[in-house]
This record gives sequence, C-alpha cells and structure tokens, in this order.
Amino acid sequence: MKDYWLGVAAALAVWGCGGGKTPASSDGATETEGAGTTTATSAADDNGNSGSQDTGSGSGGASATGADTSGGSDGGTGMATATGGSDSGGACEFVQCGDACIDVSEDPSNCGRCDNPCDPGDACVAGDCVEGCAEGATLCGEECVSTDSDPAHCGDCDQPCDEGQFCAGGTCGDMCPEGTLECDAACADPATDPVHCGECEQACDGTEVCMAGNCECADGFADCNGECTDTNVDPENCGECGVDCDPGEGGTCSMGECTCPDEQDFCDGACVDVLENDTHCGECDNACGGDEECIKGQCVVD
Repeated sequence: MKDYWLGVAAALAVWGCGGGKTPASSDGATETEGAGTTTATSAADDNGNSGSQDTGSGSGGASATGADTSGGSDGGTGMATATGGSDSGGACEFVQCGDACIDVSEDPSNCGRCDNPCDPGDACVAGDCVEGCAEGATLCGEECVSTDSDPAHCGDCDQPCDEGQFCAGGTCGDMCPEGTLECDAACADPATDPVHCGECEQACDGTEVCMAGNCECADGFADCNGECTDTNVDPENCGECGVDCDPGEGGTCSMGECTCPDEQDFCDGACVDVLENDTHCGECDNACGGDEECIKGQCVVD
C-alpha cells in the first residue's frame, strides 16, 4: 500500500495538480504554467500583423512566443520628400512680367517690379524712379547736364576743365567759339543744348528735346494738352491722348493697353468685375437679359 501512495504522489508532482498561475510576459504574450498543454498567442504588432501561435506540451513548463515586431507597412515612415522643379525651357534671366522678360532694374514701365511705371520722362535706375534727363543730356550723379557745354563735366561726367577755361563741344578751351551762347563758363548751342535751350538756363525736362531753340516732345512721347507724355504707360493717356484707364479703380497702362486688377476687364472706359457685372457678364458688352443676373460670369435667370 505504501508503494501505491508513493506512486500517486510522484504522478501528482509530474502533472502539477492545481496551483498554476498565468503571468503576462513582457512582450505581450500570455504564458500558462501548469499541467498538460501550454498555449501562448502573441499580440498583434503596431502595423496590424499578427504574431505567431505556439502550442507546446510539457510538464510544469511553458512555451511562449513574443509579439512580431519585424513586420512593416508599405507606407514606410509616413513622410515623403519631393524635390525638383519644372523645366522652364529657357527661363527668363530677369523678371517675367506677363509675356515679357523684363529687367526691372532699368525699365521705366516696370521699375523695381512689374507694372510699376515711373512718371513720364523719369528714368529707372537700380529699380528706383529718378528724374529723367532731356534727350541729349546726361545724368551725372543726381544732376542732368550737357557734357557738350558743362565745364564741370566737359565731354564726360566728372571731367572738369581747369579754372578759367570754357567748355564747348565737350572740349575745354580758353574762350567760347563764335556762334555759341556763353552761359558763365559753358559754351552752348542754343538750338540744341538741352540745358540752355534758346537761352541760358532754359532746360528741357525728361520728356523733351531741344529743337531749333525750343523744347519739344521727344520721340516716344506725345503732346497731350500741352504736356509730353509716354502713352505706353500713362494711365490717363494710354495708347493715345485721352484714353483713361480708370486709375482710381486700379487700372494701369502697360505697352499702350489698359489693364485692370485680377478678375476685371477694361470695358467702356472702366475696370469692371465681369464675374458679376450685368452689362459685361463674362466679357465686355455681354449684357444679361431683364430677368437675368450675372453670377460667376454667367447670365442666369433671377
């Protein structure tokens, strides 16, 4: 009998009667200790991939498989970087203003930026509008001079004559030649000198040229009501005298054509919003009917 009970005790020790515990492993798997079969199932990984299942048998032991962390989604890290640019195919080396490639550092119609015209006759220097010089005059520093007659700039800027000398025809001399007009030490041709036009100190401005002793509109400028103006950029005389581009509503003049702000067209002498104007719906002179209104550039029944 004693041998029988010893056998039973040994069997109980092997099979683990009761007292089993179920700890959680650090990797998310569940371990089961005890008799018989031990099953452990891993948790799903962060990307939705299931881990493996492991079924094992043994006595008093456990077999567990951890979470699968090797899987990964096709999405990678979730961030994407794109580089590169469009192929301009002969890019403008200056500034693209509409269809034109413009050097805005010196263009008086687009001075410093697109559609920024200088006043008629003014020059664009390093992107800033400065007072322009009459045809035949030279800007030396901030002063318009005639290098033909100015003794401080005789022949070129900052090329002075000696004290007591005169400047005539861009050359320093001891007296003014016959037929010239003596204006202090300047010997001017009154028929053509832009600073002494017709008489001493009678200077033409940046829109003019001295012709036969009179300041006349220079080439590229039109006489509009007694004023010389550049009809390529003048919003009140655009293309020709009297064509007003409605500058009060943002209209400008570029290359002799009136232009308006975005989503507006120049119609009947004014900038109008063709997206909602019943008289110019979608385009100039496209009037909506009496029972219609212009909505987003289309005439629709009210």
